[in-house]
Amino acid sequence: MSAGASTDDGGWGARHPTLTGVLILLGLHAVFAVVPFALSSLALSSSGDRFSLNWVSIGEWTGFKHEAVPLLVGIVQLYYVIPAVLLALKLRVPAVARGIVLGALATFLLNATGCGVMYWQLSRIEG
Repeated sequence: MSAGASTDDGGWGARHPTLTGVLILLGLHAVFAVVPFALSSLALSSSGDRFSLNWVSIGEWTGFKHEAVPLLVGIVQLYYVIPAVLLALKLRVPAVARGIVLGALATFLLNATGCGVMYWQLSRIEG
């Protein structure tokens, strides 16, 4: 082996930067969408001297029905996608930023499709 050659090619993340960006986005979705959604259903309430756990709807905090809250993921994700993309660009890894953007676009399109199907189904209800 020559003195200038290296067997270390930068690791898996360096070989697959776009997929790394998509995986980063999935992790951000878990942290900022799934975990708060799950925790919002669990609230502490006090009755006298004791604390007890009650299941409450996130709709009590947002004004939306509990079932409608996941539909906000496509728009709410901008709060954590934009800083993540800017950080990736600042760290000079544009392929990772592209993966984050592609994942966010896929999330938004899936969410928009789900909303469209839901509204189409609701428009067919005869009352």
